[in-house]
Amino acid sequence: MTPEQQLQQAILNCYNNNMKYLKMYHKDIYNNIQALNEAIDSGFYETKYELELKENSYFDIFDKVNNNFIYNTNSIEFSQKLLNNFKFDESGLNTIHNLFFDNLNLRGAKKHFSLSDYLISPVLNQYSKILKPKKKKDIKFKRINKMIFNGTLLGIHLPIFHKKLKSSVYFIVENNLEIFRLSLFTTDYASISSESTLLFSVMDEDFIFQRKVKDFATLQLGLNYNIKYLNISKQYDTKLQTIVDIIYQNSSLNFHYKLQLRNLRQAAVNLNNKFNFLHPRKDINNKNNPFTQYPVLILGPGPSLSKNIEWIKKNKNNFIIISLGGALKKLVSNGIRPDIITTADGEHTFFEQFNIEDKSIFNDIILFASLYSPKNIMKLFKPDNSFFFENINILPKNDFSIDCLTIGEASYALALILNSKNIYMLGLDLAIDNDTGNTHDTSYKSSSIDLNNFDKDFYKKNNSVKPNNLILKKGNFRDEILTTRHFYSSLYFYKANSKEYQNSDQTVFNLSDGLFIDNTVPAHIKDIKTTETINKDKIYPDLIKYLKENSFSSLSNDEKKYFITLLNKLNLCDSFLSNLKNKEIHSFKELIEIKNNILSFFVKELSNYKFAYLPFFNFEGIIGNYLNFFYFQKNIELNKEEVQSLYNRMIRDLHSILHKITISSELISKKKPDLKTRLS
Repeated sequence: MTPEQQLQQAILNCYNNNMKYLKMYHKDIYNNIQALNEAIDSGFYETKYELELKENSYFDIFDKVNNNFIYNTNSIEFSQKLLNNFKFDESGLNTIHNLFFDNLNLRGAKKHFSLSDYLISPVLNQYSKILKPKKKKDIKFKRINKMIFNGTLLGIHLPIFHKKLKSSVYFIVENNLEIFRLSLFTTDYASISSESTLLFSVMDEDFIFQRKVKDFATLQLGLNYNIKYLNISKQYDTKLQTIVDIIYQNSSLNFHYKLQLRNLRQAAVNLNNKFNFLHPRKDINNKNNPFTQYPVLILGPGPSLSKNIEWIKKNKNNFIIISLGGALKKLVSNGIRPDIITTADGEHTFFEQFNIEDKSIFNDIILFASLYSPKNIMKLFKPDNSFFFENINILPKNDFSIDCLTIGEASYALALILNSKNIYMLGLDLAIDNDTGNTHDTSYKSSSIDLNNFDKDFYKKNNSVKPNNLILKKGNFRDEILTTRHFYSSLYFYKANSKEYQNSDQTVFNLSDGLFIDNTVPAHIKDIKTTETINKDKIYPDLIKYLKENSFSSLSNDEKKYFITLLNKLNLCDSFLSNLKNKEIHSFKELIEIKNNILSFFVKELSNYKFAYLPFFNFEGIIGNYLNFFYFQKNIELNKEEVQSLYNRMIRDLHSILHKITISSELISKKKPDLKTRLS
């Protein structure tokens, strides 16, 4: 066999091995490659790229349309240079997500990662006292555990990087299916997969791409302390920004386990009181549904609220008005009484949103509240007028749970679920006001950005991937608008809820001068024509009647048994953890292995109870990340006493989480809680 024949056989073998691997583990990509092959073979599709051997030593991609080579240099040398120029330290270069904390940075955690409060900082401080963090500039890692290759070309750089990194997880992104197909001849993905987990996104639709980024972000969550990326060329910048957005919105710090436990406790309390639980039936006769008969106006506390308050006053009787809690004070001060108020935050301080002088107004307002809403808010409303919705998957009977980041997306989803035909949204800006720099209506929150200090041209040239950055995105009325990564994260949930709940006969109009929201129609208020005046006194009992018909108000015996079974599972977890309580630990490595075993056992036992395993999953996302951040650093040495102290701290924290989940579950099941702490 000639050298040319040997080479041809080698690349064909590489392709066939990759196709076998894709067929087994990534069927969607395999099917797309097969479809492309069939289109090429049948003459239906003419290839735009060809694989070409150059100088009998390396491959390049020939672009037939533009008549040029994409590498236009030695692709092996090009790939080696990528590795040589790559930054492997803790610095921000090539770093997409970094959960770095030290004694000086803990107080800044809220600013940088949108913590809703500082509950988690004292916990991290306890670990920090033992671990004694280095200065950021002195941190070097033994290995990079999660790596993103944004763009493959021929993929020649992947095995070169893998030989150096030996990462646990790789996320491989390619925009062009034809180019990825060529890489199957030159890169042995199958061999790399024998040592690492590979996730792929190849020419996916946006929604699928976002889901795959989320899969990457949540896979081996405790290794997110330092995610590195390689952007193969400028044309992949948009993908990179989307990756940052999705990873940020899935950060464990956005909604940490202390908050999850607090919310679970409040949900348990609410389920022990008189309640109505929304459970809309799809077969209900829409002739009896007021939400299908009248337009719905959802009002939020964005900057657009004040700018259009006169229009709202003029048209307040032309819509069923759903107000987010944050917009209430502005509306009431302008003589506007919403028909429905929505709230989804479990924080007691959010009571301030409802702190108006005449609280008798709540007697004639319907409340849509998340199951974990605090009692100081619930007490303001009549029980018969209050309806819970779920967004934490506690009750097995409930077949819908709203996926949301904020009450804005929840309110939007509820309007869709209740089958409103024409929905109008105002004050859900999700953006920085172009004139004032305000993030919200001043009646809700005094927060603004100094627009004079924002250099748009500099931003575009130096677009950072830090999670707390201001970003430019498509506006509802403008080509682009300034927003925050936290605001922008909400778009994923709007889109997800549209996909889940929006019917073809439902239209949503976005009246805000803010972010463009998929599946909505941008509309200026001057173009909105309303004619029919709603008799609010007459419609109020109709709304209550319809909502009651689509609610339940008690737990069934099967549901109570569901929680009894959970308690048995929690007892197993407690026994497992108790057996490890007094264990003598000899090394940091042993501590990490035991932590992984504990969390794997918990997640396996509690797999049918998402609300019960999520706090442990989140513990791994925060404490696990923090421990791994130190474990994988070079020149970190802990003596036996320090390792033991760290281990004891971890076991106490895990026992505390387990205890709180158990107490809440006992309360829901109406079993008398055992209030003796399991920490003794």
